Amino acid sequence: MLTAPAVWRSPDGRAWDFVANDSGVAGYRVVTEAGGRFRLDRVWLDGSGGSTPVIKEGVLYVARGGEMRALNPSTGSLLWRSTDIGDIHWQYPMVADHRLFITDQSGRLFAYSLPK
Repeated sequence: MLTAPAVWRSPDGRAWDFVANDSGVAGYRVVTEAGGRFRLDRVWLDGSGGSTPVIKEGVLYVARGGEMRALNPSTGSLLWRSTDIGDIHWQYPMVADHRLFITDQSGRLFAYSLPK
């Protein structure tokens, strides 16, 4: 894996882990077993690949070549997408001040306004 995971606590208090690579983006729910052991249950998989994911205000953001996507973290369903960005290699989205930023391979910087 060449990307970093993102973690999130859902409104119902459950812990989630999100991973992405060239094969897809997946949402795993952390389950506590008897005896205090943990396991990850994959809840959804989007086989379209992606960059290091980032989560903000209950929305999961992930980029792939030519596309920035916002996903529902509980279901993996697409909330919105933008095809403004070009190809990416190691670039990944970052969030600051209710804005999502990403650069593409050509060095262009893209900024998306996020809801407050």
